[in-house]
Amino acid sequence: MLRALFCMAALTLLCVRASFGAGALDGIREEVREEKKEKKEKKEKKPKPEKASDDKSKDDDDSGGGDGFDPEAFEAVLQVLTSPLWLPHAVLEGDSPGPGYFLPYPYAAGARGHMIIDRRPEEAMPAGLARRGALRICIEDSNDFEGVNRLSGRLLLSTSARFGLDGTVTYMTEGGAPDLVIGDANVVLRFAQGETAQFRTGVGVAFMSDEVGADFGFNFTYGADVFPGKPVVLFDWPVRLHSHERAHCLSELVSVCEVSALQRLRLA
Repeated sequence: MLRALFCMAALTLLCVRASFGAGALDGIREEVREEKKEKKEKKEKKPKPEKASDDKSKDDDDSGGGDGFDPEAFEAVLQVLTSPLWLPHAVLEGDSPGPGYFLPYPYAAGARGHMIIDRRPEEAMPAGLARRGALRICIEDSNDFEGVNRLSGRLLLSTSARFGLDGTVTYMTEGGAPDLVIGDANVVLRFAQGETAQFRTGVGVAFMSDEVGADFGFNFTYGADVFPGKPVVLFDWPVRLHSHERAHCLSELVSVCEVSALQRLRLA
């Protein structure tokens, strides 16, 4: 009951926040393809760099001698920017990372989360419970109450080797407008793992397809699963960045309110 109320509240808030109005799908098509066209035109019109004179080069060298570059400040900024990668690993694993195995479901057999870390499966769990991989399949359906409907599916394959696959496909309709399909496919690495949380990141390809044709771009994904305590499960806390930003924003509408079909895959 509480989950249902939470989903309804999240649905209402996100739909109000992400209202695209009429012509949303046409706007996505135009924005993506217009941006692609502009980049191509700029590349074609880009002037060739002029050869600088000897006097100008000499002046630039003289003026650039005291630019005041601070390596310590640069290192500090770099650490802050990369903290989403090294901080989870430092907190969850430290200097002694161990092997991880998956459970059939979170908190199985009194576990603290969805994995057992740095322990032999036969010693930590009853026979047959520890697995070398997990497969998650999620299906979502939502509507912004202004004519845009979204049906989305997601697959996440995780393995004890830390590498996995992550992909989404979203089918969107809007009144009499042509349908639109957007999605992405990625290779991911679980760079930090613990019994109460796992973090992953990866790269891949993003795509958009309709009756006109298909467009492709680069995709970056970053996500986490957190298990603060039974029965709370914060499954799939994703961040996705790709060139189709507006399409992605619409595709992620009310992703917090999902109907999930979860399966686990035992790998030999």
